[in-house]
Amino acid sequence: MKPNIVFNYIMTSLIIILNIMPSFNRLDVFWMLYTLLFIDKIKSVKEEYRLPIITTALLCKTTRIMLVSMLFIPIVLMGGYDYFRLTSFHIFKTCLDTQFLGYSKPTTPTIYVANYPANLIEYKLFPLLADKICIVIFSGTKISHFLNNVFGADRIIFVTKGGEFERVQKRIQQKINDGYTVFAYVEKEYFKRKNAYSISRLSTGMFNIAHNIGATITPLVCDHIEHVAGIMTSRRFRVYIGETKEVTVPSETVKDVTKLFQRTLRKFSIK
Repeated sequence: MKPNIVFNYIMTSLIIILNIMPSFNRLDVFWMLYTLLFIDKIKSVKEEYRLPIITTALLCKTTRIMLVSMLFIPIVLMGGYDYFRLTSFHIFKTCLDTQFLGYSKPTTPTIYVANYPANLIEYKLFPLLADKICIVIFSGTKISHFLNNVFGADRIIFVTKGGEFERVQKRIQQKINDGYTVFAYVEKEYFKRKNAYSISRLSTGMFNIAHNIGATITPLVCDHIEHVAGIMTSRRFRVYIGETKEVTVPSETVKDVTKLFQRTLRKFSIK
């Protein structure tokens, strides 16, 4: 087999693997770069190999789009946040054996600070934490546009990188005064984690806001859904709720929460 054909088979295999992974932006960039390279390489491949290679690559991309559509479109068509919340309860109460460990859920508004998920399903957890809850997310991403259309402005606090701290703080203060619990992922460089059960540096933003407005924070350590070739190897999904407390010294609270994340995720990694 010629080297260029081997190259295309290898790259096509990578496309298959990468397109089933639960990520968005970097894989799309990879796809576009490879497509440009593929157009040039395909000319040198024997005619009988061209159609299978092109078909495989296109099927992988189409399958990925269909999977995301199957996950999100019914939510839009069948009632927005209420349907999203109902789906969340079904997934974590019926499909998974979800175990809440540690302290009880706070009965008053608080700011949940959590580690980042490892797949799309885990993003559905937060509606289980409180009846009135809003989520803090970065604007300008695909998931943020979807959530804005589904949830509405009342349940989303958008954050932009490198600014608008005062606006976000004011918005969180307003939501807490209105009786909402706030949920935020606080890992700063989660894409640099060694593995799903490690923890990256935490952003201090939510801790500073909690300190400034006198709100409490509640650490939330979420397990990850283990799967091999798309098949779950265990239905057990653990969520550790940390102690709800006020933030007196933000930097010290960040250290304490980081240690809690590290310690708990280490335990979760043992299946």
